[in-house]
Amino acid sequence: MTSLLRSMRSWASGLLALAACSLGGAALAQADWPSEQTGTVEFELAGEAHTFYTFAVHIPENVAEGMPEGAVKDRLQAAAGTTEHSATWLVHAPVVMSGIVLSSPTEMFLTLSSRPTQDANAGLGQLIIDFSLSLHTLELSDPGQYSSTIRYYPKAYSPRDYYALTEGGLVLANVEQVDEYTLRVQGSFEGSFSFQESLVREAHNPADVLAASGTFDVLVVGTQPIDEVLIVD
Repeated sequence: MTSLLRSMRSWASGLLALAACSLGGAALAQADWPSEQTGTVEFELAGEAHTFYTFAVHIPENVAEGMPEGAVKDRLQAAAGTTEHSATWLVHAPVVMSGIVLSSPTEMFLTLSSRPTQDANAGLGQLIIDFSLSLHTLELSDPGQYSSTIRYYPKAYSPRDYYALTEGGLVLANVEQVDEYTLRVQGSFEGSFSFQESLVREAHNPADVLAASGTFDVLVVGTQPIDEVLIVD
């Protein structure tokens, strides 16, 4: 079950990254979208220092004007007037059948997607951190059931040819509620990234290893009121 959940979260993070790239590339060819940084990830990889950021990008109402009909225009029209966050949290809906609740969510899933600039198509690298929190405590979920993943993409997201933290791990220093929809999450990671040919066969690769360590301080935004998803014992 753990490996299945990890794979599902990997593909979900990837789809979000690809969506951001497609939206960003289409619009930035015409105009600069207003944005602000919502967090910082500072890390060293093989002795080289990096500073990446998470972003809130405000998509203009008229972003699709003048574009040819097609899938890209449809995506832009759907996103027009919204704010797209690269650091998000999600709580799945309960499983209900015939009015009976079969299972209720107990975990919150977080994705922190960071890069050096707002432009997702700049090809300057991307770091994606995925982990989950218990809805009872807002502490890291049981790693035996919900493992965290950290992946570094030298240019941009791709399901192939990237680096994953396969030795070491993530530590949370602080999780606090900022407003109705936002958490501030601070933490660190340390270990070794190793080269991966594919998400499907992710495993430690001693033939290509990079030492890594870093810290993050990020505002993470969801679409549900936080107080409505937390479980109060």
